[in-house]
Amino acid sequence: MPDLAIIMGATGGLGNAIVDAFANRGDRVIAVARSRAEVSQLASNYPGVVTGDTADLTSRLAVDDLWE
Repeated sequence: MPDLAIIMGATGGLGNAIVDAFANRGDRVIAVARSRAEVSQLASNYPGVVTGDTADLTSRLAVDDLWE
């Protein structure tokens, strides 16, 4: 059974590489970043494997909203 990874800052260089590693391993990934367009593009690279959400991780309220 695949694992679930939640990657914050998923569209940056390191975050993107981590998403790629988990997705290529067959794990499900929730990619989180500020840009909806970039998250959507990343998710389209791995249909059915990567889903995404947006949040400004510098905002406590935005981070709290991720879990609601």
